[in-house]
Amino acid sequence: MSWLELVHIKQLNTMIYSIPYMIFLVFLLVLAVIASEKKEDKALFHNINRLGIVSFLVFFGCRGYIWHDWTVYAHLFGNISWSDLLSYNYFKHTEPLWLVYELVCKTIVDNYYFLAFVSSLINTILLVRFFSRYSISVLFALATYVAFSGFEISINLMRNSMAMFIVLNALPYIEEKKFWKYLLMCGIAMGIHLSSIIYIPLYFILNRRVNKWVFFAAVLIGNAVLFSNIAFILKLAEAIGFSNEIITAKIEIYSDFGMFASSRFVLLQRFIICLLVFLYYDRLTEMSRSNQMFINALMIYILGSYLTSEFSEMSNRIGILFSFSFWILCGYLVKCFYYVNNRRLFMLFIGFVLMFNTYITTSENIKEYQNWLFGTAESYEAKRNFYNKNFVETKQINSDKK
Repeated sequence: MSWLELVHIKQLNTMIYSIPYMIFLVFLLVLAVIASEKKEDKALFHNINRLGIVSFLVFFGCRGYIWHDWTVYAHLFGNISWSDLLSYNYFKHTEPLWLVYELVCKTIVDNYYFLAFVSSLINTILLVRFFSRYSISVLFALATYVAFSGFEISINLMRNSMAMFIVLNALPYIEEKKFWKYLLMCGIAMGIHLSSIIYIPLYFILNRRVNKWVFFAAVLIGNAVLFSNIAFILKLAEAIGFSNEIITAKIEIYSDFGMFASSRFVLLQRFIICLLVFLYYDRLTEMSRSNQMFINALMIYILGSYLTSEFSEMSNRIGILFSFSFWILCGYLVKCFYYVNNRRLFMLFIGFVLMFNTYITTSENIKEYQNWLFGTAESYEAKRNFYNKNFVETKQINSDKK
């Protein structure tokens, strides 16, 4: 058997894990198309939207032990008690509001699946509320969401997701210039996940009118730094005097795992979307004044994630925090095309992008979809053994090789 045949077999094996996610994505897209064609029939339109939202909740809320971070959440959930509040330790118990939330859920039903379902219910309500206000189509926005980091956010980042969606629902306070209300929402989000502190400065910059050429220059600079493979943060640290050998060594270790290693098509698709935003900049802001916030968020996404590309984890987290720009702008870009054929071409492009992103995000055995409502979820012990054997041991072997 040739090496090419082995590669094809491996690709088919990994693609199996992506199939449930891709089917779910197509389901959302089909519902979005039907809903857009049945807008005049209000009852049918709302029923289609409800079907999509309920399906979204079932898909994520009734999931089994999949991806990585359930190992942390399930362990913490199984070992916490109300007495932990009296001896609270951030490094042991995570953020205080999340700890209280977990304790309340555990008091009602002492089962990790219940925690995951309630979290998904809250997230779904917050996400749909956000999309109802800012997107052209809730269902299309949900489809765009899952393909642009949404699967990871909803499954693997339980605390981050809730904190993020709370802040997204505070964006109207930026438009209404209500700083203290916005700050309060950010404070609540920080009580769930501290990373939400990054959203506080957005109050002063997110709603400002930015010249389209400034936006385009930021996109070009971000891509230039990324493709030149410059260790931007490392060079900056050296320039301001961080020459300590230990710090430098740690920085260089993280620099080995940059965003540049990701798919070139992922980078190309983002550049094309940014280019279209630049070309239809005025049209986008005319359709909705709120789009200025999402254009600015997209600019922060590019600069933040690309300039930190030598740190894979930092780059990924910054990208996730500002990925909401894609969820909104992709829908509006569909409406920007005057000619029907151009609109269809863009929709084909977006459809392929969503499918491709879903595939590369979910094609690992550790992400094999399971659902306890449908009886396909394995027990905690079985999944823990699988995780230890296929991820922890592999990680240790790779670490030993370095």
